[in-house]
Order: sequence, then C-alpha cells, then structure tokens
Amino acid sequence: MTQAVVNDYGGDAGAVWREARDGDDLAKRISKLPGFGEMKTKIMISVLAKKFGVKPPGWEKHAASWHSVADVDSPETMAQARAVKREMKATPSKH
Repeated sequence: MTQAVVNDYGGDAGAVWREARDGDDLAKRISKLPGFGEMKTKIMISVLAKKFGVKPPGWEKHAASWHSVADVDSPETMAQARAVKREMKATPSKH
C-alpha cells in the first residue's frame, strides 16, 4: 500500500481523503489501494467519517451499514463489532 500512496499521492496518505471531491471519489480512491475490497472500503469510509470527521458530500452511501470498528469506543462495543463480523462470515451476503 505504501508504494501506491507514493505513486498516486506523492507519499501523502492524507491526500487519499483530503483531496476527494465527494463520496464517490473517496470510495474510488480507497478501493484502488492494495487490499481494499468493497467491505474494507466501506469500513474505512466509516472510520474516516466517524472518527476523523472526513465527510465529503455523499459519503454516507459508501459507508458501512453495520456495526464496525468505526463504532468501537469501549470493550463492549468491540465485542459487539466482533460478534457482527463473526455473523457476517457465517452468513455471507452483500452489505
């Protein structure tokens, strides 16, 4: 992933989200990074929005619609996020 940030964003990881025009662009930028499929992209957008205030217009439609690490703020919510992840793995579907 580091090489992709160097090649596409001049080594400035923050440019991935800081320069995104809107939610569509943000999702496209994140999903182009190595290792980021659809679900990981949605989770990353949720983390950026909920933890760092990165909310370009339209970000909501690309964010995770389930309880994820973006919602973790205590041991209890971490346990809930893990339970959701186990359930999602046990019953795969589109999220």
